[in-house]
Amino acid sequence: MAPFDPRAQTFVLLAADGVTEIPVSVPDVNTVIRENLATSINYASQLGASFIMLLVLICMSPTTRLAKASQWVHIVGLLLCIIRLTFLTVYFTSDWTEFYSFWALDYSTIAPSQVHTSITAEVFSFLFFVSVQVALGMQAWAMVNLLPDFWKWFFVALSGVMSLLAIAFRLVVSVVQIVAMLNIFWERLMWVVITSSTIATTSIFYYCALFNVKLVTHLIVSRRVLPSRRGLTPMEILVITNGLLMIIPVVFAGLQWGDWTIFQAGSVTYTSVVIFLPLGGLVAQRASFSSSTYELARNDTGTGNSITPLKFGSHFGTNPTDSTCVPSTVTSRIEATRSRDIVDPIDLELREIDEGGSNPAEKGGVRVNREFDRREERI
Repeated sequence: MAPFDPRAQTFVLLAADGVTEIPVSVPDVNTVIRENLATSINYASQLGASFIMLLVLICMSPTTRLAKASQWVHIVGLLLCIIRLTFLTVYFTSDWTEFYSFWALDYSTIAPSQVHTSITAEVFSFLFFVSVQVALGMQAWAMVNLLPDFWKWFFVALSGVMSLLAIAFRLVVSVVQIVAMLNIFWERLMWVVITSSTIATTSIFYYCALFNVKLVTHLIVSRRVLPSRRGLTPMEILVITNGLLMIIPVVFAGLQWGDWTIFQAGSVTYTSVVIFLPLGGLVAQRASFSSSTYELARNDTGTGNSITPLKFGSHFGTNPTDSTCVPSTVTSRIEATRSRDIVDPIDLELREIDEGGSNPAEKGGVRVNREFDRREERI
């Protein structure tokens, strides 16, 4: 006789009629507990990463860039992601995971407020999915905008069809799930769910391929991998970051088709998209600012070997403490300014800079500021 294993035993639950027996095994209970804990940690990690990325995006973006539609698409996407993950995390503290309701599939005692909470989570999940597709489409437009007209509009049409198909099937899935929640049953059209997941995964693979084809094409045209002596331009950095960072969502999109009992890779796929897309833009923005400052320093100092802008100050003055004389302070400062307008390659916004007043010494991008401070102390 085989030894008894208490961890593998099965116990019986009685249904609401008091007669029907529902067998439940201990290993199945342990599996569900581990899956719920792992999913909660997964959602919490995504929630924290999305919140941090939202703060970074708001704090590090220039004010002028906040006026761009693409920036607001990223911000709204992160906000929707945070709201969605919050509702998904709350699910594990609701009656939906109550022991008897879960194992007996008897959800007749679920409060209407918790049903409405689950419906709200599904609505925000759909809106978040739409924001991801819109962000990918806008980023694709930035990538193909400089292509010849035929290829540009070809990829625009293909991207639009791919995103619209993904959104349409995701809408059908949301409607089916909301109807199931309202009627308190879990019979779903599985072919709709599988088709929606397939098209959504295909869209992620498509945009990753589009961004990386742009990267490979750029490398072939420029015939180099390492940056040139002038460094990488912001557009080159944007192409590189979009191509490389989009590989991460593709990895998670592929993992969601595996047999993973304690890891939901599908939710990480779209969260990684809304995190890494604005991150690439921030890297390009910082590089644009650094390169502009460097070029400004070299061009305005009048010496090609200097790497720091001309900016120094001298202060001459007296400050007697035991005298009734009238002290005089003269402050003279010479600093380099831009001798021409600088175009931000990312924002494409012109900033006009004043190049000097009527003083001839202030022409050519050098401004002389003199401040005379005269004060009188009486004892």
